Amino acid sequence: MKIENWATQKKAWRKRILCVALASFSILLLSAQTAAPGYPLSRWLDAPKLHAATPREAGIDSAFLFHAVDSIITRAIEMRAFPGCQLLVARDGKVVIDSSFGYHDFSRRIPVENDHLYDLASLTKMTASTLALALLAERHEIDLDDRLSKFYKPFAGTDKARITFREVLAHRSGLPSGVPRPWLMTRDSLLIAIRDVPLRTKVYRYPTCRSCLCRK
Repeated sequence: MKIENWATQKKAWRKRILCVALASFSILLLSAQTAAPGYPLSRWLDAPKLHAATPREAGIDSAFLFHAVDSIITRAIEMRAFPGCQLLVARDGKVVIDSSFGYHDFSRRIPVENDHLYDLASLTKMTASTLALALLAERHEIDLDDRLSKFYKPFAGTDKARITFREVLAHRSGLPSGVPRPWLMTRDSLLIAIRDVPLRTKVYRYPTCRSCLCRK
């Protein structure tokens, strides 16, 4: 691939290829107990070095795993939610899936391959807020269908009162993509701005305010 082609394509695909992939990862991650029951998420921190293995060797239900991959990634590409992605699934250092799907962008000129590099923008949504919520769900301290207003009282009595964690993780809460000039705000003033901005229809919309709400 020529360097100039890479630079030209980068802006077009970098956000698309991450946005729904993060939402899909959130759903897969929080469904992990179905595939590998009894496996606490907190053990991931002590996982050994990665090596290839079969799902059975990793103690994962292969039927559930491949159905989840097909139903989420393949369908999302068909629906043009994103043009392509890479997926790696591992447990206890055993890599059971390391595959690429689709293309860099919707022109379908450059297939995604495993050695391609990615812009890591918005990665904290997956590695911070999603993992934190997964641990809380695993400990039964929250339920994905709990309303945010149960934990963040300023949302009570507003149009945000019925938003659930599940909706926020799936980018279907109705929250806008962002608020004006968030870099000039403190965390508290940003939360107030999110509270006061009008809620939109609950369709897929990639919001920058999700991590702020989940960290709160």
